[in-house]
Amino acid sequence: YLKALTEGFFDGPPADPEIREQLERVADEKGEGALYRQLLQVDPEAAERIHPHDRKRIVRALEVFQICGKPLSLLQREGEYPPKEYQFTKIGLIQRREELYKRIEERVDKMIKEGLLREVKSLIERGYDRELVPLKTVGYKEMFEHLEEKYALKRAIELVKRNTRRYAKRQLTWFKKDKEIHWFEVETLKLIDKIVEEYRGAIIELSS
Repeated sequence: YLKALTEGFFDGPPADPEIREQLERVADEKGEGALYRQLLQVDPEAAERIHPHDRKRIVRALEVFQICGKPLSLLQREGEYPPKEYQFTKIGLIQRREELYKRIEERVDKMIKEGLLREVKSLIERGYDRELVPLKTVGYKEMFEHLEEKYALKRAIELVKRNTRRYAKRQLTWFKKDKEIHWFEVETLKLIDKIVEEYRGAIIELSS
């Protein structure tokens, strides 16, 4: 989302009604799995990001491949993005690991107390498939597995905390690759003053 906001979207070629109709027909006759297997062959990188039952995105990825002769994932990396309309200053906040992990544990405990397990039970009763991408995220995944009797609730909560810590670590690793981010420690005194000063300096530099 941050990259899309600051760099723009890659739109790709215009839709081709004839190609799209052919792909939709294959899906109707042979199922979405047939299209997904095609996508695995021509663009495994895109297939890894797209759920096997996300028909709309599978069709679009195959359509782009047939129009351009190149995988969508390659075009997204090489594509020309529209010029930026705004100047951005990116600010990142770092917290001591022990404090971050403490807050993660408190947040998970609060989620459980406020009814995460009841919410997952309700989703099951309403017929939602646990293979839906949003329901495979941390928190939902472990509660589903608890209800499938893979492990006790106490263990499920421990796994939510562990997996959230791992996710936070991956997030930080990913953001650290962005050299445009100005990092500040959350615990630093006069944090707001430092951010404002850094931001003002960046604006002056961009304006000069």
